[in-house]
Amino acid sequence: MNFEGLQKRRIRRAFIIGHILSVLTVIFGLLLYQFYENATLFVSLISWFITIFVMAVLTYAGAFWLKHLTAEGVMSVSPDELEGSMKPLLESSRVMAMRETHWRYGIHFFYG
Repeated sequence: MNFEGLQKRRIRRAFIIGHILSVLTVIFGLLLYQFYENATLFVSLISWFITIFVMAVLTYAGAFWLKHLTAEGVMSVSPDELEGSMKPLLESSRVMAMRETHWRYGIHFFYG
């Protein structure tokens, strides 16, 4: 997998997390509407609603920002850098190891 593929996977994961948080926001909104008479439960639900809503907005903002940076080419690797990365690992001057988010995935080495 190249660096652009890694970025696309991260953007896709951020959008999936944003979708899940949006669904949770709607569910907590419906619970707020149903239990508005119970003051203790309402206060607890409103705090959860606000927290999940803010998390969803920030997740979408981060995903769109990463998508914008990838489209602009800021987060991409030039062909010269790719050509220089074919050197063996021990002969390279810099090495970057990126761990995947999920525990089953491995580590990607980018060196140049």
